[in-house]
Amino acid sequence: MRKAVICLAAGLAVLTVSAMGTFGSKPIENPDFAGPKVGVVETDQNGDRVWRGEQPEVMYKILADFTPLRERHSDNIIDSALTSDRQVVEVYVRNVAGPGMEQLSALASKYPQHIRVKTTTVTEADAQRVSDYVTENNLWGNPVLGVGLSAETNSVTVDVDPSYLAKGEPMPLDSAALGVKLTFKSGAVITPLR
Repeated sequence: MRKAVICLAAGLAVLTVSAMGTFGSKPIENPDFAGPKVGVVETDQNGDRVWRGEQPEVMYKILADFTPLRERHSDNIIDSALTSDRQVVEVYVRNVAGPGMEQLSALASKYPQHIRVKTTTVTEADAQRVSDYVTENNLWGNPVLGVGLSAETNSVTVDVDPSYLAKGEPMPLDSAALGVKLTFKSGAVITPLR
């Protein structure tokens, strides 16, 4: 019995250390993050982020400090977006141990309840691969209107003609075949002036 208890305790210790190691290596919200009522993200029926309320003055200060940092380390700090309540800036990075993270950590310490770090794996090469496929298969304009990156959804976004979406036909692009997550959205059809 005593041997079983010792084995159980050792197993729990290994699980605890493993979980802590996983937790520590994952990009997580700042430990002083204010909680579930702040930093909420809401989207509309198209999946686009929506904003409400006024942006607090502190966010202008954060963005003033953050913008040059992002510009200096754009190879790792990919994008940012305010949460729907305008209380938290979400920062999307490729590598939580990569360039600029020490400075970002210092900024997060200065504003502990207003910065959230998330990783993204989607790259410009992914978007180019999708764009090349669209070109090779003559899909521009019918039904594809645009291709871009979305750090927020960690995907390549494909803007699709709304009339094509309305038909409910399958998309002529496949995430698995292209090797990247695709997000399809209704795009704006631009009609030239005559």
